[in-house]
Amino acid sequence: MSVKQLSNIIILSVLAGCSSTAINSQQAAVQFDARYDECEDLGIQNVVDLPESQWFDSLSFSDKKIVVGYLYNLNQRACTKEATEALRAALKRDPNAKVQACYQEFLAPISEGFGQRAIGLDVSKILEMQRQFDKPFNLRHILTTENLYPKRS
Repeated sequence: MSVKQLSNIIILSVLAGCSSTAINSQQAAVQFDARYDECEDLGIQNVVDLPESQWFDSLSFSDKKIVVGYLYNLNQRACTKEATEALRAALKRDPNAKVQACYQEFLAPISEGFGQRAIGLDVSKILEMQRQFDKPFNLRHILTTENLYPKRS
């Protein structure tokens, strides 16, 4: 083996070592938590009203709450997408039942959480609203401005 071939092998080995710094599932979970907290903070600061929608205005009280919850979760998931994918990949490399169980809600498709509740709602209308309203938002502000807090007797 020539010196040039040997040096190429060494360089490739070093580069391969640098690129294989994959994180384990616990590290990915910590990074996910940090990103989720950042997205929540962004939402708290993003005090905006829902876009105007005759469709939304025509919904019942409970359906409006479902739509707002769906929008909130869609936007949170969009904000945490990279961290979620990193966590999912880490769990494939490093299966960890505790981490998997703890983050199952975030790893599952959103339709699993809202599928039954959204029956009868026009999901295309929800997605249309979400395209106009695609950042994490202040949930308390929306619930207040839309009068969606539970009615007290």
